[in-house]
Amino acid sequence: MHLVDATANDPIKDWKIVRSELEAYAQILADKPEVIVLTKADAAPEDYIAELKQAFIDAGAGRDIHFISSVTGLNVKTVLRRIYQAIETGKAEEERAGQPQDSGTPEWSPLG
Repeated sequence: MHLVDATANDPIKDWKIVRSELEAYAQILADKPEVIVLTKADAAPEDYIAELKQAFIDAGAGRDIHFISSVTGLNVKTVLRRIYQAIETGKAEEERAGQPQDSGTPEWSPLG
């Protein structure tokens, strides 16, 4: 998941910087499925958010793009569910491919 400030001067440039950093660090990270979350949706006009989502698609970001507002809670649960789904799908794909799932560390949970 990449959180991108929708109110930044150039959100697409910000996203591209994150992508290039991932590619420079480890291609395996850059190749993982990506969920883009545009933040601060409450501070931007609705039509701008729709245009920005399309601009991300046009820039090659794929179609898994969402928007949230931490202030109002808009779409937060939806995005959390999407992230959970992406994690579970990734685990299932790794299992089918015969890749080890256990990293040797206990599975993290927000509940402790």
